[in-house]
Amino acid sequence: MSVIRRPGLFGRRTYHRLTGVTAAASAATVETLTVGLWFAVVVIEPRTTLAALLGLCALFCGSILRASVVEVTTATLEGLFQPERIGVALLASAGWLCWLFVAESVGGEFGLAVAGIALAALLAVQSRLEARVFGPTGRRIGPAGFALPATLTAVGATVLLASTWFTEWSVTTDPLSLGLATVVVRVEAFQVGFVVFGLFVFLAQQFRFRRLLER
Repeated sequence: MSVIRRPGLFGRRTYHRLTGVTAAASAATVETLTVGLWFAVVVIEPRTTLAALLGLCALFCGSILRASVVEVTTATLEGLFQPERIGVALLASAGWLCWLFVAESVGGEFGLAVAGIALAALLAVQSRLEARVFGPTGRRIGPAGFALPATLTAVGATVLLASTWFTEWSVTTDPLSLGLATVVVRVEAFQVGFVVFGLFVFLAQQFRFRRLLER
């Protein structure tokens, strides 16, 4: 009855929900692909100076695009390379670099846990700054609105790194004949970790945009 008495309420809620899911999917896709590319060239593949620079560029560009998704969803996009967006992108990129540095410096499972905690804290700070710069004015978001998405992303990143460092299993299918070609499908642990990372990033972004779009 309350919805009937207030026409348009259901439409607004549905619009905000669809907008949040679409924005979360876009931001999660950008972050998963760019972080995944950086991770592949500096962790999975042999690390070289050129590969590290390319991975860093991917991180930075991905952070700029993700911040643009936040701004265009909650406000109006005023330009791709604004000083505020560059600052947020640099902070996000530095968070991922610090995560890997801590994990490799400490080493082992303990290093993995410490790095995950550090990444969650850095991403929470970055998300708070991003919401303050690009979020709707007059909208206050509690600490949980930043801590939970950051924690979800950090958990996904920890699973990804653990699947690369501590898991060596793989699954290979029997050869499949496709005309003149023979196809063999091989699934490795880090590929499963990458999928899990993407799912956690999507959940984190969906929670973030739901809080940003709440009225």
